[in-house]
Amino acid sequence: MNFENLKKLFQSFDSGADDESKEHFVKAYEMEDDAELDFHGSLGAGSFRLASVEDVNSINLDIAYNGQEPSCSFDNSKSPNVLKVSQSSQKGTSWKGVKQKWNITLPEKYPTSLKVDLGAGNYDMNLSGMKLNKVDLNAGVGDCRLDLSNAVIEKIIPVDIDGGVGSMRVHISKHTPAKIKLSKGIGSFSAQGLILSGTKDYYTEAYKEGEPYLNLRINIGVGKVEILSEND
Repeated sequence: MNFENLKKLFQSFDSGADDESKEHFVKAYEMEDDAELDFHGSLGAGSFRLASVEDVNSINLDIAYNGQEPSCSFDNSKSPNVLKVSQSSQKGTSWKGVKQKWNITLPEKYPTSLKVDLGAGNYDMNLSGMKLNKVDLNAGVGDCRLDLSNAVIEKIIPVDIDGGVGSMRVHISKHTPAKIKLSKGIGSFSAQGLILSGTKDYYTEAYKEGEPYLNLRINIGVGKVEILSEND
């Protein structure tokens, strides 16, 4: 199956999710003061929208689904508070039949670690302004957008991305110190507004050796990866 046929396949997983999903899983969780957050998300098929929100203490989930509701747990008994969300498996049912549409907002002021495993679909993660500890993203099959603009940089923050199959676009502010190292598969890569060092290392204009920065390690996989270093 060629790349264009793959795109048509995973786009079909996302289309019509609102029409086919009969139920909504809605939850709100309150973060403890001075806590950190570990978020673990695993979605097999559908769409995923994650956004940071300022001046709030709550985590909010609104997940549209048909069939079995997602699995979700939250533990705020100690720091870091831990949120785990996953798509429940249904044997004998096609991916298209169990696709879900996730909309999740996280408070941006808490230091946050994210581990996200995505299957087939379309994904948008807006982490602009977040205070991050680390990001581990397995993009799976689909279109993925990751916005790291204006992330709060107080230390070296590891951001590990497996591009999987499909297309990925990563946004970074020119004023955000960042270093990008590529591990190229058979896909394509393009960079806008970045400084090339050697053959596989890129930097933003704000990067300075010995100071805190975003440390991106990207495995391109199959498909296309774009990194855009933009003005705020």
